[in-house]
Amino acid sequence: MGLFRRKRKVGAAGIPGTARVVDVDTSDFWRTTPNNDHFHLAEIGLGHVVNRLTLEITLNDGRDAYQVTDDFKVPTKFDSHVVLDTRLPVFADPDDPTIVEVNWYAFEAEGGNPPPDAAVTKARLHDEFPDASRTAMIEGWVTAVQMGGMTSAQFDDAIDGALKGGLLDADEADAARRRVNDPGTG
Repeated sequence: MGLFRRKRKVGAAGIPGTARVVDVDTSDFWRTTPNNDHFHLAEIGLGHVVNRLTLEITLNDGRDAYQVTDDFKVPTKFDSHVVLDTRLPVFADPDDPTIVEVNWYAFEAEGGNPPPDAAVTKARLHDEFPDASRTAMIEGWVTAVQMGGMTSAQFDDAIDGALKGGLLDADEADAARRRVNDPGTG
């Protein structure tokens, strides 16, 4: 299947442009693909995965930018590369520009957007995680330890996971640990 759900050579039809990824939904790995093929070679690193992407499309013909949300087949070798703000070369159907195909060949030729720097990603996640949620998370864990519902080892694992995942920074993790290890400081 090619562009506009018809067989074609990439680049042979359509209006070229660039898409910026503004949302990525990978929550349903087993989502049915556009061709309803239920066998997923992606399980072994082959083929593609289907991600629901929201793209901000800017076509080379000068029209105003617009957004499209659809299921896109992403080659498994690029799945970790398609993150927020990734730029993707696209073609849009001239008759219905909401039908878009990503030109994965051009994406690869342009370097394929290497996965983002882990430190930058962690900082972004920390900044986007609401302070009230962070406080509630820590309060819940501290209370669980104090009430016997969570061991100190489980607490440390939770803090380590939140630190590695970017939900807490080092100072916040240390402050939370002090509250459990020395309850008089909290």
